[in-house]
Amino acid sequence: MEDEGGDAEAPVSLAERHHRNPDGALRRDVWPRIVDSDMRIPNHYAALLALAGETPETAQQIEKDLPRTGATFAVQGLLKPGLPMWESLRNVLTAYAAHDPVMGYVQSMNFIAAFLLLAGLKEEDAFWCLIALVDRVVPGYFSEGMAAAKLDQRVFARLLHIHLPAVGLHLETLAPDNIVCGIISSQWLLTLFVNVLPTDVTMRIWDRVFATGSRAPLFAACIALLTPRSNDVLGCNEMGECIELLQGLGDDLGDADADAFLAVVDAHLANELSPPKVLLETARERGRCRRPSDAGLPDSVLAIAPVTEIDELTAGLCSDLEDVVGRRALRRVDAEDGKALPTEDLECDDWEMAGDLAADDGASEGRDLAGEIEMLRDMGEGPSRAASPEEYGDESDSDSPRRSIDETRRREESQSMASGLRLSVAEVDSLASRLCALDERIDALPVYSLEYRRCVKTLALAPLSTVHSSRLDPLRDEFVRGEADFRLLMQRALALGSEGLAWRPGVGVKLCEFNPGGGLWSSWADSLFEHVVLRADGLLEILERIALELSWIVDAVRGGGDEKVGGAAKRVDGRKGGEGKEGGSSGLSTEGSPPRHGWEEVSSGAPATAAGGRRPNWKREPEPPPSASAIAEVSGSHATRVSKELKVLLAGVAKVAGLARADLPSLASNTADVRAGLRRQSDALATAVSEWAAAAESRRRRKTASTLRAVTAAARDATGAFAKAAGDEDEDGEELEAFEDTPEALEAAYDDEAARLTAAEAAVAAAAKSISRRKTAVERDSKAAAEVREHAAAKKAAADAREARMEKVAEAVRRALDGRCAQSHLDECDALAEDIESLARESLRLWSDQMSRWADFVRKATAEVAMGYVTVVDASTQCAQDLIEENHKLAATKAAAHANNHGIGGMLSDAAEFVAAEAGLVGVSSPAAPGSGSGGLGSLRDRMREQSKKAMNTMNSLGGNLTHTLQGATGGFGFSRFKAGGGGGGKDPSTPAGAPGGGSREELKDAGGSATPEPTQQPKGTGGFVSPLDAGIGELVRAVSLGSSDADGAPKPRAESRQLQTLRADIGKLEERRDTLVRRKQALRELIVSQTRAKLMSGA
Repeated sequence: MEDEGGDAEAPVSLAERHHRNPDGALRRDVWPRIVDSDMRIPNHYAALLALAGETPETAQQIEKDLPRTGATFAVQGLLKPGLPMWESLRNVLTAYAAHDPVMGYVQSMNFIAAFLLLAGLKEEDAFWCLIALVDRVVPGYFSEGMAAAKLDQRVFARLLHIHLPAVGLHLETLAPDNIVCGIISSQWLLTLFVNVLPTDVTMRIWDRVFATGSRAPLFAACIALLTPRSNDVLGCNEMGECIELLQGLGDDLGDADADAFLAVVDAHLANELSPPKVLLETARERGRCRRPSDAGLPDSVLAIAPVTEIDELTAGLCSDLEDVVGRRALRRVDAEDGKALPTEDLECDDWEMAGDLAADDGASEGRDLAGEIEMLRDMGEGPSRAASPEEYGDESDSDSPRRSIDETRRREESQSMASGLRLSVAEVDSLASRLCALDERIDALPVYSLEYRRCVKTLALAPLSTVHSSRLDPLRDEFVRGEADFRLLMQRALALGSEGLAWRPGVGVKLCEFNPGGGLWSSWADSLFEHVVLRADGLLEILERIALELSWIVDAVRGGGDEKVGGAAKRVDGRKGGEGKEGGSSGLSTEGSPPRHGWEEVSSGAPATAAGGRRPNWKREPEPPPSASAIAEVSGSHATRVSKELKVLLAGVAKVAGLARADLPSLASNTADVRAGLRRQSDALATAVSEWAAAAESRRRRKTASTLRAVTAAARDATGAFAKAAGDEDEDGEELEAFEDTPEALEAAYDDEAARLTAAEAAVAAAAKSISRRKTAVERDSKAAAEVREHAAAKKAAADAREARMEKVAEAVRRALDGRCAQSHLDECDALAEDIESLARESLRLWSDQMSRWADFVRKATAEVAMGYVTVVDASTQCAQDLIEENHKLAATKAAAHANNHGIGGMLSDAAEFVAAEAGLVGVSSPAAPGSGSGGLGSLRDRMREQSKKAMNTMNSLGGNLTHTLQGATGGFGFSRFKAGGGGGGKDPSTPAGAPGGGSREELKDAGGSATPEPTQQPKGTGGFVSPLDAGIGELVRAVSLGSSDADGAPKPRAESRQLQTLRADIGKLEERRDTLVRRKQALRELIVSQTRAKLMSGA
């Protein structure tokens, strides 16, 4: 055999027969060039061989496949146990399994690796070439799921329809799901034609694979192998027959046909089946006929994007055509045609989806201005007159939550200084009607509609949107509620005066977190004055928060794109915009926690006071609202920004128009190319039907003629046999010779005629059998023809639908491009920009007016609250001063009485105070505190004094035991036992014998009985508990027993009582609170002056 250059092959040994290519170059030098330098890792192969023992299952499978490989290449005499190539093959396969443990060793790799070694490659080079083939040439062929192999089966069928349309159509109709193509392509492509073609021919195919680095030569070999045997393939009516024929095509390729075969392969590679065109057809198959298995394709295949007819239509166009050829737009086109789109799990051959099936356009959010219109109506004083019942609910429904909220809001605003801060109904209706008109005009734009709407939303209406996203409304509602409470409580506080002390016991300490004190301080902390002061502090805090919110709004509008309108811009207090829309905390609730916004105290830096507390601190200089000059400056800068952005938008419109003009010629060219491609597919389908019909007709005639010949021969045999036995005349009508008229002769004649009739009957039966077989074949062929006809009709209808769809989309793209560059469109864009700028000016005007009203409201409200605050502070400081003077006198009186009271009365008073303190009665009431009742400490002291007097009378008259008498006197309290305090068991040497309260315990016992009753047995678990009153009586007994005189007989000076100490501490706290309120009054007056001056300046 001669090589491709025409020179005779030089004799070589059997082992070197396939080492050189037709050009004389050694394949071991040429084929490894496919391995990139970055792919080959030094010493990697040796390291992999060292890991061979770590995969025993893979090693066992390789050992099983080695003999099979040897049997396949037995004709070469090279792969036999014990030969070097046998060991090399084992090493290559073992190293590859370790190199890619995920894929591992897969059957049929042994044939490919053996073929590399057969070509003379070194062992390590064969390993790297195997990696290049598996990872680059046929990636995904051997991976789990074999997604790439399944894709190439579809590509093979597609190429058949292009190059051998009749064969492709015939193979599709032989079995469902194109099984025949799948079986044959897997046997040819998965093995890279090893064991399919003669070894020398396969080597030369591989030369082209390594030269191109592509699997295109494999597809070219498939088409070249089928072309000369297409009629034979068309003649197969059964799937098994066809597969048997296709599997043996390579065996029939002799040495004489090899050069012609390879010439056809080279012709295909140079034209329709070049590597780039094979990649294009693969991309088209992925784009037009998708399958779920495509999700498992390797990255190297997925790197090439799928191509649809729409992609080819818009290839090279610079314009953004998402609104015309995007997924949503194509869905609209298909819906208009009534075409049902395929789902992701449906394997479809006749339709395509633009873009990724897993992707989808976003929702239609932001595609109109309905949200902005609703925002404006929400900013109005009430439901707009243009609002529909659907938008604001059925107003006839008295239980409508929105109606009740709006009515409550309008009622509160009408009675408060906070009214008139929202947009008027007329202003809302005017802006809403302008927005509706703009929305309709923007909808009619062929392009840039989203950009124009974005300008309306983020530029023209940005100031109002910022106000709407702020917390002004909840803060205003909070102020309205707090102001009503403040005025009501202020009137009551001024009317009640000192009678408002202890207004709500315990709430002052709980709400304002004052330090607890005695009865005087508790009554003041719980007074109505402090409640009014608390509400005034809360109102001033709300007003400052409103001022801070106004400053944030001004900063957000000034910042433009730096602040995200709609709630993401950060306030000065660190909270996000939009928080608090459902309400806020102002500290006005009597049961709530104090406000969290810490204000700077007037006496900032002062040490902690005795009164304590963490109530809202009032600020001497609260944050002022934005000034009129700041609002005007921001309005001017925003108007400038709007004008600048609209100019940029118009420049973009002009650029889009220029791109559209440039794209129109390219679109026309692409449309012609795609149309021609679809026409070629349609023509190929028609050609396939014609060729298939012609082949079928040729087979029919040939088989019919064969049947006719068989029937004719049978009829001739039957006629000849019967004619011989006809009788008197020969076939020419001449009379036969005389017949011997004997019984024997007649019998012989009958036997002869019977034999002739039997022969004629056999001939007729053979003819009938031929006719029956042909009849069955005709029925089968007719059914196959009907199936082909139906399949071809369906394919033709799908091709026509694709072409019609392409034409429709192409027309839509052309109209879009024409509209973008039309002068009327450019004029309309200019007019829209002017209207948007006018809308922005109106929005800024309304925003400026609203901000000014809010600022005036803050100044006016601050001044009015401060004036009411001053009035309450004046009254509260006067009341506090009166209480201080009154309680100073009371403290002096109690101190004098305490100094002169050394007898039993003082002792009883001390004991009563001790008992009250232990029982928790101190602070419940006080003689100097208004509202004190008959219970508590005073009642306890009076009862103890009365019983003590009776005890003293009994002790003086009878001289009995003081302790025993006191025990009986205290029986009215229900005491069962008492125990004297420590130190009561001894006798004071300074007390004369017989003096009252003198004497030792023994003397008292001798005089009248037991001095101290023994304590009764305590119940288990009580721990020796002594009640507070028992302890108090014990104190009294101890005091009487020890006496009240010092060593010289002079009265002992006693420390001040707890009641007196508490009273003095309360007076100090009250004085401190009075001084704080006096300082606050001065600061409030300064605040009133500053707010009035700011209001006058704002009005000027």
